[in-house]
Amino acid sequence: MPTQRTNADIVLANALREAARRFQGRKPIDLGALYRLIEARRGEQPLRCAILTDLIQAIHDDAAQGDRDSAMKHFRAAIEFVEGAPKPM
Repeated sequence: MPTQRTNADIVLANALREAARRFQGRKPIDLGALYRLIEARRGEQPLRCAILTDLIQAIHDDAAQGDRDSAMKHFRAAIEFVEGAPKPM
């Protein structure tokens, strides 16, 4: 049975996709905005938020080291996690 995505999931996935596009185009990205979207959900889904926070931190670290391929892999992992992680019923 497919899981139902919440509006917050859609907003976060779209923000991650937009940040990935900007990063790929070598434009500045606001990782702080992604952190704020994740933090807003911490009370209802703390484990999922911790995982996403770690993925965003990995993107930051990869970018700081100039490892664009790894950063894009972490973007994809974060998007897939938001879109595919089981939701509470």
